[in-house]
Order: sequence, then structure tokens, then C-alpha cells
Amino acid sequence: MQGAAADGRVRSLAVSMSTDDGVSWTRLPVGAGAVTVRKPAAGTGVFLRTELTGVDGNTLDQSVIDAYRPR
Repeated sequence: MQGAAADGRVRSLAVSMSTDDGVSWTRLPVGAGAVTVRKPAAGTGVFLRTELTGVDGNTLDQSVIDAYRPR
């Protein structure tokens, strides 16, 4: 981790996933800096998106397209 995420200066963190090429997103619960992703059907591409705001107001939005594809 880097920046606010590395030193705990996080005001809010949201993580979402999509299994339909980013058409719809499901918010995942964040606990102790981690999320649990329910395994989708084999061969389904998983997109991940994070939205972070630091205590200083700086923001980071990041998406990973086809983060993984279960077998």
C-alpha cells in the first residue's frame, strides 16, 4: 500500500465489483482493510473498483478491468 492507505490516514474506503463488464456494480463490505469477494461462475471476468478519500480530502478512484477470471 502507498500514501493514505499505507499510514492509516483514510477517511473512507469503498470497494465494488462487477461481473457484467462494468454495467452494474455491487458494493463490498470493507472490514479491517480487507474485502471478501464471493466467487462468480467459472469464466466470468471480475472488475474491481476502489474509491478512497484521505483525511486531508485527497481522493483516489481506481478500477481494474478483468482483475481475475475464476476457473
